[in-house]
Amino acid sequence: MDRITATKTARLAQECSKIFPLSPEIENAIAKTNREEFVPAGFRHNAYKLDALPIGASQYISSPLTVAKMTEYLFPRGADRVLEIGCGSGYQAAVLSHLFRGVFTIERIEPLLLQAKQRFRNLGINNVHTRTDDGQNGWI
Repeated sequence: MDRITATKTARLAQECSKIFPLSPEIENAIAKTNREEFVPAGFRHNAYKLDALPIGASQYISSPLTVAKMTEYLFPRGADRVLEIGCGSGYQAAVLSHLFRGVFTIERIEPLLLQAKQRFRNLGINNVHTRTDDGQNGWI
């Protein structure tokens, strides 16, 4: 991540933490995740706003504040692996990849999952495991 992007992600993490207090580990995980990579090109200028944005297939990337809250409420301290239902763009899984040795994520919309997998490869995220399926089936 270049210096400008690192500054943007750090500011985003701080902004989330001002609204909803975050543990240092979670604030750091958000600061280390380049949100621009998970937003369609036409919306990259809005990547660091606290808004949900469309990602295709009538789906949205959650607001960074929502991702921060979900991650904090997960209370990931001491855990080794996590299962995420609904990979979407892959942003939440990428944040979780900084907190867990293994992230297992399921997405029912195959084109979204294929795009997320490509993002993980491009970013060198190797601890996220993916599956196309309905999350109600779990990881089988």
